[in-house]
Amino acid sequence: MTPFPYTEDETTRFLRREVPALLAGLASAQVPTWGQLTPQHMVEHLAGAMRLSMGRYNLPAPPASPALDLMQTRLQANAPFPPGVRNPRMAATPGPLRHASLTAATTELLLTIDEFFDHYARQPAATAVHPMFGPLDFGQWRVFHFKHFSHHFFQFGLLPTNLLPRPAG
Repeated sequence: MTPFPYTEDETTRFLRREVPALLAGLASAQVPTWGQLTPQHMVEHLAGAMRLSMGRYNLPAPPASPALDLMQTRLQANAPFPPGVRNPRMAATPGPLRHASLTAATTELLLTIDEFFDHYARQPAATAVHPMFGPLDFGQWRVFHFKHFSHHFFQFGLLPTNLLPRPAG
């Protein structure tokens, strides 16, 4: 597999600068290309992933296995999360919304992005467990969030194409 092609600066710029600009183009009536999430469900889902990456859910690490090694290799590859892929630990249908509006959910998401960078600036050696990828450090979480956000932004038409795979050159 080709390694993940974006630099630390590029992934940071995407999460801190491009995500807010792209979210400004998200309307509550937008329909996804696939899946059952509404725009607000998607934004709240991304905020939950940000909280997960700061260890706020205290998940047990999956046991070491060849399957876990393969998942970690795939995370670091120049490949997108496929459309329609599901985390088997998540409900098949979206649950109740946490916020009164898409605007409120977006505000929380942008705050959690800042908290994510602050968390790892204060604790650079910290790790947090992802249920499918196992314990991840700051760099691995940054790659995960880049892939995860671009996956959902492509799903809702905020990006015309997925940012992965990135062409060589």
